Amino acid sequence: MNPTPKDPDTITAQEFREAFLKIRDRLTDKQQAMLRTHFQAPDRKITAKRMAEAVGYPSHATANLQYGIVGGLLCELLGQAADSDRLFVLCQFIRPHTEANDEWLWQMREPAAQALQELGWV
Repeated sequence: MNPTPKDPDTITAQEFREAFLKIRDRLTDKQQAMLRTHFQAPDRKITAKRMAEAVGYPSHATANLQYGIVGGLLCELLGQAADSDRLFVLCQFIRPHTEANDEWLWQMREPAAQALQELGWV
């Protein structure tokens, strides 16, 4: 029986750290590069298009798919429902035209960023 999904806003840096360690060997080099790129983006905000360009994917759709895989792996370990919004565990979404942005922005959750930094991955 699966536990009740946890609110992503309550996931701690320690929980992210433990989850990242468990999935490390399952991540491709480009998926790891996506995590670094997202961490290094100003205010930890990036569009799928910019992410794709930064890691060498052909389109934003590929970035969505690959980052969604990372989110899905995290969902399994962090008590999240691995539905179509798998990225929600890793980031919050900012609608277009709310911060002078023409596209959706992904903002990395601070506990995830803290975990990546503590692990020395960024």
